[in-house]
Amino acid sequence: MNEWGLSIATMLDASEVEVLKAARHLRQSHYRSATMQDFEGIGIDVLDVDMDEPRENYDYLHIAWDHNAHGLILNTREPSMELATAIANAFGPPKVNPYYEERRRSRASR
Repeated sequence: MNEWGLSIATMLDASEVEVLKAARHLRQSHYRSATMQDFEGIGIDVLDVDMDEPRENYDYLHIAWDHNAHGLILNTREPSMELATAIANAFGPPKVNPYYEERRRSRASR
């Protein structure tokens, strides 16, 4: 099955600070954030699924949690330009990642 996915940092029932701290894969100097309520108006539901299990065809987008504060906005087809714009607009303005320097140094030491 073909799936479209947008990689995001997420954890169920976690604050923005908790997600940032746990999201070791987030190595960018800035990030943008959104709450689940920001997505409700554009047809995105929360779906807590095991990423290793096969998923059925979705009629709309889902946010699925993976591990280590990683998740995906999933659908069986690529979203239209209008939906992609709505997803992008759900995220607020860029914010400074407080863990950027720490993660950049740890990556450089490998």
